[in-house]
Amino acid sequence: MNRRVFTFALGLVLTGPLHAHRLSVEWQVEGDVLILQGRTDGAPTAGADVELRDSAGTVIASGLMDTAGRFRWPLAGVTRDVVVVINAGPGHRRTLTLAAADLRPTANPPAGTALANTSLSNEPGPAASQLRGGSDGTEPLATRVVLGLTFLLAAAAARISYRNNQRLAELERRWKNHESRG
Repeated sequence: MNRRVFTFALGLVLTGPLHAHRLSVEWQVEGDVLILQGRTDGAPTAGADVELRDSAGTVIASGLMDTAGRFRWPLAGVTRDVVVVINAGPGHRRTLTLAAADLRPTANPPAGTALANTSLSNEPGPAASQLRGGSDGTEPLATRVVLGLTFLLAAAAARISYRNNQRLAELERRWKNHESRG
């Protein structure tokens, strides 16, 4: 019983840090420029690879995020959806699909409403007419529940398999002892 409690507690302790270790991406259309900003553990994703593709999968732009974790791309002539892929290292990859309609702002932003140096802001203000969005890597609740149950089922199957292998080995050992006795 103590072993089960220890295993459960260990699982809780080890899964906590994994949740906080995500790549979050925010985007904003400012005038005719798409601005992406990435963060991992609250720090900018400086040097992360950025790739923009059209809906057919053709790479239309690529580059690296700057030291502030930002990437800017002019939207001139965009008529199709854009798929943004940001790769900030192993386990830190985010894919966003931005609809062509979202990439055409309804109004040009007033002068001086550039992105703040620290992060994208969702507060209303002069730049409220700008389009913005983001992805923090959190899946919908149903997806998390299904993934969690799948993990638990796999762990239970592994445990059952291990115990069955132990039982089979014990039976084989007994059978050999029985045969040797004649």
